Amino acid sequence: EDFDREKATLVINELAHDIRSAGIDSASFIQEPIALESTTLTVLYDCLYHAALIACDQENPLLLISTNRHDDTHAEVVISFECDNDLSLSSPQLISALCAALDTKKTAHTLRSHPHGFILSILIESCESQKVVQK
Repeated sequence: EDFDREKATLVINELAHDIRSAGIDSASFIQEPIALESTTLTVLYDCLYHAALIACDQENPLLLISTNRHDDTHAEVVISFECDNDLSLSSPQLISALCAALDTKKTAHTLRSHPHGFILSILIESCESQKVVQK
């Protein structure tokens, strides 16, 4: 089952709420709702959950999730993370674990890190893309 725009937005907003309930400052900004296949949303959820687990061990963590339409066939999800302490993302295991679920044919991602966090940009094939291709 695919997640239409409303369901996908609900899942992302609920995850941000769950992260806040765990004591992590978190917010989601849905600039443009996206529709996703259930398998793609599961992959995204796993990645967001892993980012939240990283945040649990940091001082004053802040996790922001935003979505937007990238083009006619792709959506972009950006996960921004900041904390007060020096976060080292130089560990290959940490980077690997954060992005492992994203290594699918329907996503592409870039990870930019800095001493106090990271920005993970994920391009996801929208399930609406097949409608565009069929036109």
